[in-house]
Amino acid sequence: MDCPGVQGFRLLMLDDDERSSISVVTPERRVFPLDYRDVVTRGFSTLGAKAEWRMAKVDGKLMPVAVIVRVHSLDQSDLEYPKRVSFLAVAKISPDGACVTRAVEVLGPEAYEQARRFANDRHLECLRTDLKSKPQMKG
Repeated sequence: MDCPGVQGFRLLMLDDDERSSISVVTPERRVFPLDYRDVVTRGFSTLGAKAEWRMAKVDGKLMPVAVIVRVHSLDQSDLEYPKRVSFLAVAKISPDGACVTRAVEVLGPEAYEQARRFANDRHLECLRTDLKSKPQMKG
């Protein structure tokens, strides 16, 4: 599914083997996969209904610099008692690419403010893609 974004950017929603992710698509049609299954959760997952774009002036022009998407997942670390968990996947966007920088577990309303603070920090490194079963960083 292709979803319109801001300033000509779009999000391409992907679903493979009951695991969801998105790719950021630039106005020039460059595609940057965020690979949620590798950096947010390996569990079965679905995406929240909305994306929050974070904007800033870049070279005098208002541009998206981050996007926050809610990821609902099934934690099966205890097979007898699987539980639903949610994360806010924070991805930075630059002219050269996009990547997930944080996965904030949603334990209360403060998770959104925390995710926004991370989204506004353009110096955060990308999360590695050698995730085992949980987010590498939870805020």
